[in-house]
Amino acid sequence: MKIFGLIFIILFLNCSHAVLNQEMSYFEFEMNGENYQILSVNSPDKGEAFNQLIGRDFIAVDYKQDQNIDKVMVGDPEKINEYLKIYKYGIQKAIEKGKLKEKENINSYSNSMNMKFYNVVTYIPAVGKPYNEFIYVEAFAVRRVIKALDRNADGELDIVTSGIYELDKLQNEYFNFLKSGIERNQIAQTEGMYLVIPKE
Repeated sequence: MKIFGLIFIILFLNCSHAVLNQEMSYFEFEMNGENYQILSVNSPDKGEAFNQLIGRDFIAVDYKQDQNIDKVMVGDPEKINEYLKIYKYGIQKAIEKGKLKEKENINSYSNSMNMKFYNVVTYIPAVGKPYNEFIYVEAFAVRRVIKALDRNADGELDIVTSGIYELDKLQNEYFNFLKSGIERNQIAQTEGMYLVIPKE
């Protein structure tokens, strides 16, 4: 089951501006005597984020920000592999110059029952092993919000990071929710870890 492909978001650390809550950043580079630009657009309000590779006579788009060219907007579509080589070269140059930040992949699964709200968030860092955050809310007369970490994503909570709750009891809530997530095909148990399955 392919679940955990890392996503590399272009977040260039200079030459950026925001318009109508739309963040745009760009990085310029040279390859074989030609100048190119990678433009990164992030619109939080619309839930959109994509990269554009811009050359003298073409524009190619990476819709998923996963280092692959998805579509040639301007130029020759048959040159998509050529544009991809240029794009990957540009990303490598950005990394070398410290202009690129790799963002961890985040997947979340939540549900509620009997006046209780549950949320498991799986974090998959660009470097390091996955881990889970468990958010548990009791919506009774007194509303309580508890957060805890499963540092190894192995189904065992390690520490309560917010709120006050007995760890053993919280562990029981967590593990039962993980099992229900597996039954609903929302959580995968693989290589000794419990990981939220990404939404397609």
